[in-house]
Amino acid sequence: MKTLLAIFSLSINLVFCQVKITPTHSNQQWIQYYNTIQINKKYAVLSDIGYRCNNSITNAKVALIRTGLYYSFSPTTRIGVGYTNFDYFTDKNETKDENRIYAEYSYKNKFKAIKYDNRFRIEDRFFTSKTSNYSQVRLRYLLSLSHEIWKSKENDRKVSIFQTNEFFYTFDNKTNTKSLDQIRCILGTSFQANKNLSFQFSYNLQFNKKTTLLKTYEFTNVFWVTIRQTLDFSDKKE
Repeated sequence: MKTLLAIFSLSINLVFCQVKITPTHSNQQWIQYYNTIQINKKYAVLSDIGYRCNNSITNAKVALIRTGLYYSFSPTTRIGVGYTNFDYFTDKNETKDENRIYAEYSYKNKFKAIKYDNRFRIEDRFFTSKTSNYSQVRLRYLLSLSHEIWKSKENDRKVSIFQTNEFFYTFDNKTNTKSLDQIRCILGTSFQANKNLSFQFSYNLQFNKKTTLLKTYEFTNVFWVTIRQTLDFSDKKE
């Protein structure tokens, strides 16, 4: 546990050392439901829906839905392709729509008591608004570490803490620029009710690049509630 807290603190300090942070910030609340349909040992459909609000639960900022087909080479390695739709809001009015196609590769394993997960994702993003249409290509890298701090001796219930860092690098066709435009430093706890259902509560310190200034970022405090559910239709006897 102390190791994950130290990594979270180090991640934030590294961000502050590398970029200029402006005083401007906001508070957001995110709720997200993730669903995995395990078709067989190799194939699965992963989907999620989410709602993000700014300062108040009634002040909608983003609504999203995502789904993808994934193939596992082994219990530790898989690839996936999928589609995402984002709707962006300002003052409760939709201002922009985004359609996103993505592909990803992930590798997870365990080192002693620490589980780790690496994910590489590339996204082709297409934006539509009342004033303009444009596209972006974005690269994402995620590293997540988790440590189990309690486990029931009678069932599958357990509690873990996790620390996640994710970096977003964007190639913008509209402005003909490329930049590290978003960084997430996340610390949270996960409660597994059973092997197919878990709940996560996390704090995300998110840095977003200001489009007009080089290496200048605003930060956002995000309280993130996540529900994860698995529907397993695979034949365990295969």
